[in-house]
Amino acid sequence: MWWRRFNISSPRTIYQVPSDTNYTIISSILISFIFTQRICMKSIIILAILFAIGLIFFFYKRENNTQKMLLSFVFLAGIITWGIIGNTLHSIVPLFLTHLVALIASYTALLIYIFRDKFYWYIALLPMATLSLYLLLAFVGNRHL
Repeated sequence: MWWRRFNISSPRTIYQVPSDTNYTIISSILISFIFTQRICMKSIIILAILFAIGLIFFFYKRENNTQKMLLSFVFLAGIITWGIIGNTLHSIVPLFLTHLVALIASYTALLIYIFRDKFYWYIALLPMATLSLYLLLAFVGNRHL
């Protein structure tokens, strides 16, 4: 077997811990919490998108305002696109967190537009500003190379 090449009696000896500790239970709980947290966050994002789509349709049926419906869908598509593109910002963590806050502010501006018919375009462009700042920092950082 492959573990004999490394002078190990069996693969289980690599993972053995003292019998009085429960490292495997603690690590399995932590791993399941991390996976649960990721699944929970993804489900919250999907539910937020479906909630916005439902609100757009509800207010369109109530008001029959096609322009508001189309602008809301374009706004929502922009938020989703900026959220997907924003995954490239992981290398600069403060900028990534700023981008997440900008996405939340942009989603809040979408809800305000759906409920009150007030369009805050400068809040809608905040995620695009953080992406532009990232591109500017990447350009300045790679200029001397």
